Amino acid sequence: MYRVREYIDRFFADYRMSDELYDLKDEITMNAQDRYNDYISMGKSSEEAARLVIESLGDLNSLMEEINASPAGDDFGGVISRIVGAIFDGGKVRHADSCERSFSDIRRIYAELKSADIEAEASPDADVHICAEGQTKQLHFTAENGSLRIREDSLSAGGIDRLKMLLPGHLDRLEIHNVNGDLYAEDISADEMIINAVNGDFDLTDIDFRTLSMAATNGDVDLATDCVFEKISIRTVNGDVDCRLYGVPGISLSANTLSGDIDNIKEYDSSHIVSVTTVSGDIDIS
Repeated sequence: MYRVREYIDRFFADYRMSDELYDLKDEITMNAQDRYNDYISMGKSSEEAARLVIESLGDLNSLMEEINASPAGDDFGGVISRIVGAIFDGGKVRHADSCERSFSDIRRIYAELKSADIEAEASPDADVHICAEGQTKQLHFTAENGSLRIREDSLSAGGIDRLKMLLPGHLDRLEIHNVNGDLYAEDISADEMIINAVNGDFDLTDIDFRTLSMAATNGDVDLATDCVFEKISIRTVNGDVDCRLYGVPGISLSANTLSGDIDNIKEYDSSHIVSVTTVSGDIDIS
């Protein structure tokens, strides 16, 4: 919360403070503290919670312009309540921005993100639907020749908080590269899936693929599928790997961990290859 208080202090330092502005500053700080606590309770780190709260404050200069534009004689307490309520959306965690996009005739998706939690689920129709929350001006879409590229600016401050993808029946390729953020996928299908992240957990349920490659530096991998696949490759430095492979009776397993246990109850079958490597973590294949 220190970063949030510092941000608010730095903004109000440009103004000659009156009793009314002290009240406004206190009101913003208290609401910011509540939002910060909300994010912490949701499992966000203190650094991530502070970043999201600062983003939710938006442009405080526009707040001051609205105060200055208030008619003389207005109840200042009412003005404060109205403006602070707008900033924090009535006490709910508010994202800085959101956007929704839809694309037709897409067979391949490539996404490059910085710090978004990603959800991927089945589309209700034949189109790809994208819903993003956060600093969405940093998000760029390019759709051509059956391919959709989703790219987030890598050098800008802030970023996308959440990206939800609704995907049609079966894709040729789904490739996701993320720096910090979890991935949850359910009931999606692609011939080839590639998922990489530096920090983040992967939770994939009821997905269908021919080949699947996942890599993370810090994060757990939880995979459950009944599809008949050719190859699965999972690499993580710090994290447990739990694979429940219901669609095949046997696998050709290559599993390595320096600090952890390996548990495999599958029979041997050379037509279904599974390669799992983790430095610190348990490996459970069933």
